[in-house]
Formats: sequence, structure tokens, C-alpha cells
Amino acid sequence: MGAMLGSGIFVLPGVAVGYSKEALALAYLISGLIVLPAALCKCELATALPRSGGTYLYVDRSVGPLAGTVVGLGTWFSLVFKSAFALVGLGAYCALLFDLSAAALTGISLAICAGLMVLNIVGVKKSTKVQTVVVAIALLALTIFVLASAPEISTERLARAKDVPFLSILACSGMVFVSFAGVTKVCSIAEEVVEPNKNLPRGILASLGLICLIYVLVSLVLTSSVDVDVFKGSKTPISTAAASHLGSAA
Repeated sequence: MGAMLGSGIFVLPGVAVGYSKEALALAYLISGLIVLPAALCKCELATALPRSGGTYLYVDRSVGPLAGTVVGLGTWFSLVFKSAFALVGLGAYCALLFDLSAAALTGISLAICAGLMVLNIVGVKKSTKVQTVVVAIALLALTIFVLASAPEISTERLARAKDVPFLSILACSGMVFVSFAGVTKVCSIAEEVVEPNKNLPRGILASLGLICLIYVLVSLVLTSSVDVDVFKGSKTPISTAAASHLGSAA
């Protein structure tokens, strides 16, 4: 879950809602269903080859080292771009808490990125502890948002979802698909997982189901508690939406 619960729900809705409008929750649901076959395949591969390497290892063993290298580089670049997007969102949310210059926020974001990189190099146990705390804080923030925004939910806004063209929803699904990119990343450290044959499939499928539920629920509340134009284009859509009906306390 820690590889998925982040910019995909705290930042991306501000961009994605421009395509799907009030049907944003449906776009997340479709993306989750599209990811499911890939997750099942990774479960099979990870249990058959419970070694570190993930996608690179599977392609290298089945097709050859050249293809494995290409896929490995592609995976690395995808992580770089996803991390960069997360850092943009992190800086935007930090700006809500601290009155700092753009350069200072960039420095803080890069420092956090470097710290997390060191944690991952040190080992799984230490990074897991930090990730558990971060996920707990994120879940708490989303829970507060959902509970506080629930009284503002409008059936009229919910009804607007049926007027959104299906092709627009599909286009949005392609955009929010990146939110599920981390669902199988645990396979990259399969060697360090206790009883990988049992725990990897359970962890992958459980995290996919739970994160999909969170995305759908939060995006549903987000688009039905305020007009989508309020947070459209915002780098901090959760905070922007909450502030519109909770005031400065958000």
C-alpha cells in the first residue's frame, strides 16, 4: 500500500477531474480492474521465482538479458517520473503548512527523497517502519477528509456522473492508472519477504483491493461534496476541496 497511497490520490485528482468530472470514482474503479490481471500474473511469477529483481528478473529469465535490461531501464525511468510527480505534490502540500520560497520547498522535497533512498538501501525492515508511519498518517488524513466532507455530499452532483461521456472516463482511467503502479513493486524485493509463496500473493491482492476501495471512496466524496471546478487544476485537491466547506481549519 505504501507504494500507492500518495500522489495518486492527494495530487492526481486535480488533473484527472478535467477529463472525467463527477465520474472520477468510476475512472479509478476501471483502472483498478485493469490492473487486476497484471497483479495476478505477478503473483504467479513472484511465487515461481521468489528472488529480488521483479520485472527485470522475469523478462531476463524468459526472453534474455537484452530484453531484461530494456525492461529494467523502463521500470527505473517509470519510478523516476513517478517519484518526481510525488515530490511536486509533496512541495505543494508543504507550501500549505510553511511559508517558504520555491527554492526552499524544492530543497526539502529533495532532502526527503534522499532520506527515503538511504532507507531503502539500508534494508526492508527499517524502511517498512517508516513507511508504516507515513501510510498511517495518510490514511488518517483521508479518513478525516471523508468524515468531514460527508455532510456536504450532494445527490445532484452524484447524478451528474451519468452525463459524462464514457470515452472521457476511459481517458481518465488511463491517466489515473499510474496510481496503481506500485501494486507489484514488492516483487522486486521478494527475497526479503518471509514465506513469499504465501505472503506475496496475499499482500499484492489485499493491497490492490484496499487501495482501490480507498481511491473510489475518496474520489466519490471529493467530486460530490464540492463542485469539481473548485479543485480542478489544483496540486492539492484534497486540501482545496476541504477548505471550500471547512474553511481555514482544513
